[in-house]
Amino acid sequence: RAGGPFPRTAPARAGATMSNGAAGSSLAAAQHPDTQLSAQEYMAKHGILLYLQDAASLMLEARAERPLEFVADYFSSVLAGTHVLLRDYAYVNACERNRAAFLDSCRESFADLPPDEPLSASELSEMLRMLCPDFPLSLPAHAVELCGEEPRQPFRALLDATLLCFYYADFLERAAEVFETCDTRSTGAVNRNVLLLTLRQMIKRYSGSAAGITCPPAAVFDQVFADAPGRGARTPSDVTLLQMQAAFIRAPALRERVARHGPGEGGYLVMPPPRAASCCRAEAGGGGEAEPREPASPMAAARPALRRASKSSGSGGVGGRRGGSRNR
Repeated sequence: RAGGPFPRTAPARAGATMSNGAAGSSLAAAQHPDTQLSAQEYMAKHGILLYLQDAASLMLEARAERPLEFVADYFSSVLAGTHVLLRDYAYVNACERNRAAFLDSCRESFADLPPDEPLSASELSEMLRMLCPDFPLSLPAHAVELCGEEPRQPFRALLDATLLCFYYADFLERAAEVFETCDTRSTGAVNRNVLLLTLRQMIKRYSGSAAGITCPPAAVFDQVFADAPGRGARTPSDVTLLQMQAAFIRAPALRERVARHGPGEGGYLVMPPPRAASCCRAEAGGGGEAEPREPASPMAAARPALRRASKSSGSGGVGGRRGGSRNR
């Protein structure tokens, strides 16, 4: 009807709106690569199913009286980065967000420890197991090899190397496979230019995909192997597997990138500069300055901070029901 509630011009305007909407969708697709992924790839890339299944499992285990609030608290802890405290290694290592949250927890828990105190792989492993009960010894042990020949390395250098090996474990594992492929003569050393070219191609293949591999920034490849070849290399153009891995861990672009991660992105991935010496002194009342004292051991010095971290995760909430080393 001419005088009805739907004017004759409505279809034309609707068509224009649809056209604008299609243009907007095309622009969004160009700006956000995730729009090119299938539903399954999108869910896998962001770990959606991981969190939904974990939240449901914990809720059923707790038989919460208010299940919706329980689930809401769970996802609040995920956004805050406290959801990985005291969880088993399989969960901590399940996705990039979890790994970033764990590294942030390490940064906060160990920030006051002396950065230059020598530490062995087993000692660092015991400290990390205060946050993750079954954290593997193999990661600190490999980090010792990357830091140098001495079995005891400065605490901060060893922790940073361990955390970077943990965060980029999938990439380093595939880089080792690339190295073996390039080592056609089984000499244990390959041409660095060939290796870098192959690794760049691998990065392009995995970046932005749903493969679940955390890749370093492209700028890292402009900085690795800038120094002289390490022990075991045959010629200046050859590199060993250990030298390749150590070069990635030392690359400034890698450390700069992970240091820029803020709390909204899962926290910092390496430790910030040590706090002022006064923050590391004994807590004492009164106006006088407390005398500095050396901790009996790194683990003893870490325990107060770890207790504060455990309390911040909410011992009575979701975090308090997530302990243990059970795989789910």
